[in-house]
Amino acid sequence: MSSCYKSCVTYFATFFYNLFFSFIGIFSVCHWCFPLVIRVYHFQTFSPILLGGYIEIYYILNWESASKKRKSYEHGYTKLIKSGSDKLLLWMYALEHLNFLFDEEGKTFYELRNLFYEMSEDVQKELLETVKAWIFAYRKKRGLDKKTLADDYEGLENALIDSLGEVHENPKLSGTQSRYFLPFDEIGKRFFLKSRGPLSYVGNITQDFLLFLTTICVKDKRIKIKELFLRYEERGIYLDRYSKHEVIDFLNKINVLDKKSDSGDAQYVKPIL
Repeated sequence: MSSCYKSCVTYFATFFYNLFFSFIGIFSVCHWCFPLVIRVYHFQTFSPILLGGYIEIYYILNWESASKKRKSYEHGYTKLIKSGSDKLLLWMYALEHLNFLFDEEGKTFYELRNLFYEMSEDVQKELLETVKAWIFAYRKKRGLDKKTLADDYEGLENALIDSLGEVHENPKLSGTQSRYFLPFDEIGKRFFLKSRGPLSYVGNITQDFLLFLTTICVKDKRIKIKELFLRYEERGIYLDRYSKHEVIDFLNKINVLDKKSDSGDAQYVKPIL
C-alpha cells in the first residue's frame, strides 16, 4: 500500500470520525438537551410552550440560497436554539432542583408537569407547599428580597427559574451562564452551521455530510425516497420541500436514485457503499 494511499485513507477516516461525533454532539444538544430543559418562547408573546419530543430544526443544503421565507430560517438554529441558549444553564439548574423535590432523576419539565397532574389532590397540595418552601429558603440563602409566590405549579416553576435568574444576574456568575453554550456553538459552526449574512447562522448540510447521512440511513438495502427523508428526521435533520427536491437531484446525479417514475412512491435510493 503506497504512502499516498495511506495518507488519503487516514485523512478521510479522521474527517468522517470527527464529523460523526460532532453530529452526535449537536444532535444531543439540539434534540435531547434542549427538549430536556427548554421552554421555547413564542417570539411575540413570550408565553412558554413545553415540548415533550424533539425540536424540529430545519437545515438547508450548502449550495442553496437562503431567505427568511425558508423553514431553515423560521424553524432553524438561530431562532429555536441560539435564541434560548443564554438561559440553558438556568434551565438545567431549575431541573436539578425540581427533580430533587419530585424525588426523580433526569425528568424534563414536560415529564415533571405530567407527573404532577397524575398525582392525587392531597399529594399535589403537599408538593406545592414543599416547592414554595424550597423557593423561600433559596431566596433567603441567596440574600434575595422576599417575594409573593403563586399557588399553582406553573407559577412556582416560573418563580424558581426567576429566582435562579436573579442570582445569576451577579456579574461574577453571568459569565459562566453566557459561556455555557459556547462549545456546542463552536462545534456547530465548524461542521453544521453557515453564516447567511443578515439571516445569521443557518443549519447547513454539505455534500460530504449528505453522503455520510444518506449512507447511514440507507445501509445495505434500497429504500423509498420518502422513507429516506423520514430517516433523516429521526436523526434530527428536517428539510423543506425545496431542499428535498435538491437532495433528489443530487442523488440522481451520483447515480444512487432508482426512478421508476417521478412519483415519490416509485423512487428508491440505492446503498451508497
